[in-house]
Amino acid sequence: MDENLLVYYNNQWKRYTTSSTFVNNLFRYLNRYWVKRTAEEGKKDIYEIYTVRHPPSCSFPPRLRS
Repeated sequence: MDENLLVYYNNQWKRYTTSSTFVNNLFRYLNRYWVKRTAEEGKKDIYEIYTVRHPPSCSFPPRLRS
């Protein structure tokens, strides 16, 4: 593979993991405070928010041997 492509892929992977962590934390905050409070007020059709994210075991793209 072209090294430039791997560098690009690595940068995109870092952006993706950073963004998905941010979104996950935002949804966790909403679940903890807004969803819980709204459900306690007796409103119907209030559900927790979950994110789809990369598997925890895949924390970094595989490295190619030099």
